[in-house]
Amino acid sequence: MTSPTSIQRSSSVTVDDLGHCSFLWTTGEGGRAVIDPYRNNQAGNWLLRDFPAVEADVVMTTHSHFDHDATEMVAGRPTILRGPGKFQ
Repeated sequence: MTSPTSIQRSSSVTVDDLGHCSFLWTTGEGGRAVIDPYRNNQAGNWLLRDFPAVEADVVMTTHSHFDHDATEMVAGRPTILRGPGKFQ
């Protein structure tokens, strides 16, 4: 497994690049949200790096493809949000 790479820091939110199109957002209060967690295709030849070990409170997916909807890859007991809508 690889570790996330921090790409932006501010006083209230940290955004970590998890690879492919996935990011981990962490608030200053410790809340964590992951968007588009990924896994490799069945042949194992699509993505060059494995999804890193991360834990989150919320997981969001933009669409239902293996490289954007691997919610099972995120540790913890996150709330899963799929598709468009307003969430609170």
